[in-house]
Amino acid sequence: MSSNPPPKRIGDLLIDKGLLTQDQLNIALQEQKKQNQPVGKILISLGFVSEAVMRDALGETLGQKSIDLSRVVADAEAIALVPKEVARRYHIVPIAYSRPGNVLTVAMADTFDIVALDQLRASLVGGAQIKVLIAGDSEVQQAINQFYGHNLSVEAIIKELEAGEFELQDEQADQEEYSQPLVRLVDALLSDAVKHGASDIHFEPEENFLRIRYRIDGVLRQVHSFHKKYWSAITVRLKVMSSMNIAESR
Repeated sequence: MSSNPPPKRIGDLLIDKGLLTQDQLNIALQEQKKQNQPVGKILISLGFVSEAVMRDALGETLGQKSIDLSRVVADAEAIALVPKEVARRYHIVPIAYSRPGNVLTVAMADTFDIVALDQLRASLVGGAQIKVLIAGDSEVQQAINQFYGHNLSVEAIIKELEAGEFELQDEQADQEEYSQPLVRLVDALLSDAVKHGASDIHFEPEENFLRIRYRIDGVLRQVHSFHKKYWSAITVRLKVMSSMNIAESR
C-alpha cells in the first residue's frame, strides 16, 4: 500500500526553487541552534529571503493559502467582528466577512497557533466559521495598525472628510498614506461593491455632485452621492492603484 511522500522542509523547498543556496541554509541552521527560533524567521533576519518569499513558501509547504496583505482592501464589517485587543495580542488580521455561510477570513503568521484561534472563536458573537490564511509577520503588524487606527466604512469616512480638509499625495500605499481619508474611501467603496456582489462600479461626475453606482445582477443601482470636490482626488487614487500616469487626463 503506497503512502504520500512527506512534505518538503521549508529550506529544501526554497533551494529547489532556486531562492536559497545550500550554504545559506547551513548558516541559518547553525544560527537556529543558537537562537532556538524557526529557521524561516532566521532566514528572513539574515536577509537570505524576503518575508513575501517565505510567506508563499510556507503556504506551499503547509498546503495552505497565503495572502499579500499590502494588496488587501480592509473590510469594515470583518474588522468590527474582532476586538482590537484580540487582534493585537494574538497577531490576527480580519480580512473579510461573508454573511452567506457566516465565514470570517483572517490572516496570521502562525496558522497553527491554537490558543490564538481559540481566543478568536471565544470573542466572536454568533459563532462564525474561521478561514485562516498565511501572511508575513511584519505584514500582519502593519495591517493591524492600519485597519484599527482609522475609520473604514464609507459613511464614517465621508463624515471625516466633511469635518476637515483633505489632501491626497501620489505615493504608493503605505501606513502613512492610509491615514488619508480619500485613500480609505476608495478602498471602502471597492470592499462595499464586492459585498453587494457588484460586477462593476460607475463613478459618474455631474455638475455639482459625484454619483456612485454598482452594477448588480446586470442592473445599475445608485448607492452613494458625494460632493464633486472629491472627484479629482478619487481619480488620482484610482490611477495610482491601476499603475496609470496620474499626469495624463482625457
